[in-house]
Amino acid sequence: MFHPLQPYGISYRALVPRRSECTNLLVPVCLSASHVAFNSIRMEPVFMMLGQAVGTAACLAIDQSKAVQDVSYATLARELRADGQILAWPGEPLPPVALRPAYPPTGYAEAAHYDN
Repeated sequence: MFHPLQPYGISYRALVPRRSECTNLLVPVCLSASHVAFNSIRMEPVFMMLGQAVGTAACLAIDQSKAVQDVSYATLARELRADGQILAWPGEPLPPVALRPAYPPTGYAEAAHYDN
């Protein structure tokens, strides 16, 4: 089974609760995502980039005396790009990736040769 897997962005809105729910809270680790998306988000490099993004957003909010919900994404994106963060995949689409089932389809004897 082949699926085209491409890098994807994570919206700033996923990192900031609605104002009606809570103000001035940034959630880089327990962000709003489906269980499927969270499987790739939970990787340490992604958490590091999200931490940088929310740290930068917090600094902008403090400097501008605003709630984090009012930080301009354009300003945040400019700061993150200046720090070297990649916000969009710049290259050609990646080739499809062969996905295998999480477990071998049958018994132990075949499982021994599953990764060969």
